[in-house]
Amino acid sequence: MGIFNLPCVVGVRKIENEPVYELAYGVHDIDGEDVYYVPSGRWLCELKDNNWLVLTDEEYGRVNK
Repeated sequence: MGIFNLPCVVGVRKIENEPVYELAYGVHDIDGEDVYYVPSGRWLCELKDNNWLVLTDEEYGRVNK
């Protein structure tokens, strides 16, 4: 499935030659803060409760053990 088919992604912008994905409400970082844009290279993870979480590689490695 492509990233545009994910229900939390509403668009994409190009900032400094890198794609940045725009997200709908209900997406958070590991600290529970709202996230509205995801730079390329981050993990966009759907949780069991259908909420979404954005993680760095390091954060993903810690929670995906």
